[in-house]
Amino acid sequence: MCRIIRSTTIFVCIFIAIAAPVIAGQVTVCQCNIDTAGTLVNSQTGNLTRHDFAVWVSQQTINPPISVIGMEEIATTAQCDIIASELASATHYNWTYYFNWMGRKVGDSGEAVFWRTDLIEARSPDWFLGNTIVGHLDNGYDIKFMCQLLTAKGVDEAFGVISGKLVWDEAVLNGHYVTETDRQAEAVKLKTWIRNGETGSPAMSAYPDAVRIITTDLNSPRSTLTWNEMNLEYDDPGRGYTVQSASTTPTKRYDYIWWDYDGNSTKQTGGFVQNTNWVSSYFGSDHRAVYGTINTHWIDLLPPSATLTCPADGAAVSGSPVALSASASDASGIQKIDFSVDGAVVGLSASAPYQYNWYPQSVKGFHTITATAYDNSPRHYSTVSPEAVVWYDPAGSPASVANAKLIAAGNTKAILPDKVITAIYGNACYVEDLDRTSGIKVSAMGAGFTVGTKVTITGVMKSDVSSGERYLDASSVRNVGAAPSQIEPVAMRNSAVGGAPFGSYVPGVYGAAGVNNTGLLVSVWGRVTASAGTSFFYIDDSSGLDDGNGYAGGGVSYKGLRVDITEFPNGWTAPAVGSYVKVTGISSVINIGGKLRPRVIARSTDEIQVVL
Repeated sequence: MCRIIRSTTIFVCIFIAIAAPVIAGQVTVCQCNIDTAGTLVNSQTGNLTRHDFAVWVSQQTINPPISVIGMEEIATTAQCDIIASELASATHYNWTYYFNWMGRKVGDSGEAVFWRTDLIEARSPDWFLGNTIVGHLDNGYDIKFMCQLLTAKGVDEAFGVISGKLVWDEAVLNGHYVTETDRQAEAVKLKTWIRNGETGSPAMSAYPDAVRIITTDLNSPRSTLTWNEMNLEYDDPGRGYTVQSASTTPTKRYDYIWWDYDGNSTKQTGGFVQNTNWVSSYFGSDHRAVYGTINTHWIDLLPPSATLTCPADGAAVSGSPVALSASASDASGIQKIDFSVDGAVVGLSASAPYQYNWYPQSVKGFHTITATAYDNSPRHYSTVSPEAVVWYDPAGSPASVANAKLIAAGNTKAILPDKVITAIYGNACYVEDLDRTSGIKVSAMGAGFTVGTKVTITGVMKSDVSSGERYLDASSVRNVGAAPSQIEPVAMRNSAVGGAPFGSYVPGVYGAAGVNNTGLLVSVWGRVTASAGTSFFYIDDSSGLDDGNGYAGGGVSYKGLRVDITEFPNGWTAPAVGSYVKVTGISSVINIGGKLRPRVIARSTDEIQVVL
C-alpha cells in the first residue's frame, strides 16, 4: 500500500485567482475512471485525455464548483502529480491528492482522491482512513477501495470519500468469469468495511455521524444485484449513462456517486442538491465522468474546553477530603470529567457542576492535579486542563525549599510560592524562603528578574551530575512582586559552609557536620591563602579546611574555603594573597578529587570587601 500526499502549485502571472466561497453544507464531487492515467489520446482533440478532463472540470459552472474527485486507474504518484498539475493549470487553483495503489504490485494500478485546497482540507494525516480488499482475482490482482476524510475549508462538515472500482466482467475469480453475484458480494464487503472498519484500517467507523460518499466505477448498470445491494442504504439519483470502451455513444451505466447521511444502515434520501448527476461529454477516456452537488452537515470535530477550577495552581491544601472541581464545554455536550492526581485517575464526575472529593493517601507532599473532559461526540474527544501543582500538608504548613529538596530527581513537579531571589548567575538564580531556613538553585529562570524579586516557581527537582547539588529545573517562574524586605546573608564560619547531608537526596560536604545550607545566601571571611586569578581564590578563618586538591606546587593542597568568581566580568582578579576579606555569596559544593568540598559563589565584586 502506498499512502502519499502530494500537492502541486500553479504560479499565475497574468491573472489572480480569487477563491470561490465555501457554501455551507454543500460539496460538488466528481467520479472519473481516467483509464491508463489519462495518457490516451482524444481522437477528437488530439490532446491527452487527462488534459481534456481537467479542461472539462474547469468548464463546469456549477456552484459550488467541483472540488473533490475520486479517480481510478492511476498507477503511480508521478501520474497523480501530472493530473494535479493539469487540474491546477485548467482551474487556476491548487489541487492535492491521496493515492492508494491496488492491483498485483506497486505500480500496477491504483485510485486517488483529489481535492481543491482553497475549498477542501484534510486536517491531519490521520484523516486517511485506510483501504480494504473486497476481491482477490486468480491472477493476483486485488480489488481495493480507499477512504479519505475531508471537510469544507474552515467549517466542521467532515465527510468520507470512498474511492475504488468493483470487479469487471472479463476478470477470472475462483476459476470462472466474474458474475453479477460476485460483484454483489464485493459490494457487501465494501459497505461492511465502510461502517465497521478493519484492524489498522478504520474507514468511517470512528465517524458514524459523518456523510459518506462513494465514488466508484461500479461495473454494473442500474437495477442489477450489485446496484440493488448498494441502493439498500446509499442514495443514487443519477440517470445518465456513461461511455463504455472507446465509443462516444453512452450504452451502459458505469460511474456512480453514492451518498449516505451517516453510519446508520437505514437509508435516507436528500443527499443531492439536484435530482440527477451531471455526465461529462466525451473526452476520450474509457468512461465519462459524473459529478453531483451533495449535501453535507456539521459534525463535532473539536475537543472540549477544560479548566481545573479548584484547587488553584500553587495552592497549599490541607485536610481530607480535598475538594476538586472543573468546568468544561463542547458543542456536543460533556460526557464526563476525570480528575487525576500525579497522572492517575482518582475519580470522575458525569454532570455539572463537575466536582469530586479527593482523599490524599500521602502524609504530605507535592501533587500535580488535572481534569480531563470528554465530549459526547462519537469520537469522545478529550482535553486535559492546564495542571495545578499543589502542596498538601494535613497541618496546613506552606511549601518550603526544604520540602522540594526531599523529592527524588525525576518527573514529580514541585511548586515553591513566594520565594525571594537572592542571586542571579546567567540564566540561573538562587531563591530562599522568607525565613532564610533554606535556599536552592533554579535553572532556566528566564529574563526580567532582579535580586529581591518575590517569585513562584514550578519545576522538577534534579541533581547536578558532578556535585550532586539539588536544583529546581523550572518550567515556570512568575513574578509575584517585591519581597517585604531584602534577604540578609547568614554569617557563618568557613567550616559550616555546605553542611551535612539532608534527607535521602541532598549530599553533604565531605567530613562535615551541622545543618545543610547549600543554596543559602551567606557571609564568610578570612585571610586569602591562594589565588587562581580570575577563577577562584581561597580564604581561611582558622577553621583548618583543606580541599585535598594537591594543585599547588609539590602536591600541597589549598588551605581554606574556596570562593568562585567565574561569574565576574573579564579582567577582575582575586584579592592578593595575605589580605583579609569578607565575602557575600551562595553556599555551595564542588567535587574535588571525588569528594564534595565547600565553596561560596561570590555574588558581586562589591561584596568582596578587603578589610585588611
